[in-house]
Amino acid sequence: MSRQTLSLARAQVLAISSFSAAARLDRVSVDAAIRATVRSHGGVQACVAALAQEFGEYPDTAPLRMRWAKQAVASLYDSGAVARPALV
Repeated sequence: MSRQTLSLARAQVLAISSFSAAARLDRVSVDAAIRATVRSHGGVQACVAALAQEFGEYPDTAPLRMRWAKQAVASLYDSGAVARPALV
């Protein structure tokens, strides 16, 4: 899995997680939210399907949430720091 694909998967899962956009972003909390969301949906592909449903049901808010998730993932994971990925 490429770094870009992994970042997109993380962002998609984070976007449908219960993690609040108002919460303080830290790697440990976001990792936990991503893991819990993947588990609760039964895998990454199921998370992506849920995200597609969200976009259909909430076309006004879903893009804002996805933009926030992409920015969050970029700031936490794309800094070049080596850490265990949330999605394996």
